[in-house]
Amino acid sequence: MHGPDLVALTGSKGEAALAEARRALQICNACRYCEGYCAVFPAMTLRREFADADLIHLANLCHGCRDCLYACQYAPPHEFGINIPKTMSEVRIESYARAAPGTRLLVDRPQLATALLLGMMVALVELYRRLLGGDPGGRGFYAVMGREAMIAFGLTAAGFALTGLTIGLLRYRAFAGPADHFGPSLRSWWRAAGDAATLRYLGGGGVGCNDTGESFSYKRRLYHHLMAWGFAACFAATSLGAIYDHLLHWPAPYPWISVPGLLGTVGGIAMIAGTTGLIWLKRIEGDSVSSPTTRAFDRSLLILLLIAAATGLANRLAHGTATLTPALIMHLASIGALLVAMPLGKFMHAGFRFLALARHADERRRLRID
Repeated sequence: MHGPDLVALTGSKGEAALAEARRALQICNACRYCEGYCAVFPAMTLRREFADADLIHLANLCHGCRDCLYACQYAPPHEFGINIPKTMSEVRIESYARAAPGTRLLVDRPQLATALLLGMMVALVELYRRLLGGDPGGRGFYAVMGREAMIAFGLTAAGFALTGLTIGLLRYRAFAGPADHFGPSLRSWWRAAGDAATLRYLGGGGVGCNDTGESFSYKRRLYHHLMAWGFAACFAATSLGAIYDHLLHWPAPYPWISVPGLLGTVGGIAMIAGTTGLIWLKRIEGDSVSSPTTRAFDRSLLILLLIAAATGLANRLAHGTATLTPALIMHLASIGALLVAMPLGKFMHAGFRFLALARHADERRRLRID
């Protein structure tokens, strides 16, 4: 197994997070009471020792469902103080910070960084609008900001996001991937895609997660589904609108009752419901399952997603009114901020977790466990 350099990269903070994860998993590997709860514990039992790469892999395999915390006989106030969800979340944050191709500001001061980024994007969009203006005779938002200006802004932000996400995934693969350079098989990738699409491990061991306390529920899984599938529907609406506009020459904007209109509207409502629910769950969870830094880090992405969805719907409602200009500026700025923040913050968890699920599926396939 090749050795990652997370400790060298993160210094004492990363070293402390990895040391605590190693201590906790050695105790868990002796106990094994939680084997049926999620993917972390079956993956843990395949190892007798935990190299740093293994700890980072297991941390990103953890979905933070907290079933193990409430079941653990060694959880605080026991002197062992085993708290796998909190320990794994701190290792995950360090893996995001070190894989991100940029500043740590979004990790160390996430809410301040998000506010600054959003403010900068508002100023940039307004600058574009004042310099380039709307299209002569343009309809709807094209009358406020021209087609070419909007394309240039979108491609710049999307190009930054795509480049950053690629660099981040390659860095993660370098310090936390398996020694086998061929990677998981197609069958393992397919299984990982199914686990990710269904959010299988936000169901705990099949009875739900401890979202709000000792009782089991599927609230976080439901809200996460609403947010993720709502985001996918909005992305599909934007992509389809681009095909209509640029290839079929059917000029935007599109009516409510059209494929792009329905996808965008339903997706936006789902995103608002999902992000609001997840922000509420973050608000009521205490220090026992995550640190204030972790919660602030998670909330910064949720708030950006919420603003993007709400301003997208506001943009449609403002069509033909004087409020269209501020609604469009806020929507474009929130989309720009979201795209720039993607490779620098919490959004990276989607890619890292998918890689961890594929590696887990491949380990089980090779050992013929399934």
